Formats: sequence, structure tokens, C-alpha cells
Amino acid sequence: MTFEEAIAHRDDLFAEFQRIGKALKAFPRGPMNLTTAHAKATPEYRSTKARADHLFRQLRAVNAAIAKARKQARAGI
Repeated sequence: MTFEEAIAHRDDLFAEFQRIGKALKAFPRGPMNLTTAHAKATPEYRSTKARADHLFRQLRAVNAAIAKARKQARAGI
């Protein structure tokens, strides 16, 4: 994966992550603006949360690869 491809992939993942974040915010919230236990127990919330967690792990990996590629490019490797 080239540097440009990694940046494009990161942008795609981030857009999906934002979309999933909006879906998570749509679940009922309590008085302290925390997702209620009842909402967290639903299969819809669990699957959405699992997808968000997976996307977050992918974003971390891509960002690490981008940082490494930038460092190598600056060093002239």
C-alpha cells in the first residue's frame, strides 16, 4: 500500500467511523448523557458498538502505518 493509498483508506475509515458514531449517539441517553444500560443490552447497540470498535482498531493501525511511512520518507529510506 502506497502512502497515498493509506491516506485514502484512512479517510474512508474515518468517514465510516463518523457515520457509526452518529448511529451510536442515536441510542437513548440518561440524565448524565450516558447511554442507558437498557440501550446497551440491545442487539442493535451491541452490533453497532462492535463495528465502531473494529473501525477504531483499523484506524489506529492505518495511522501507525502512515506515521511510519512519513518517518521513513523524511529519513530518505
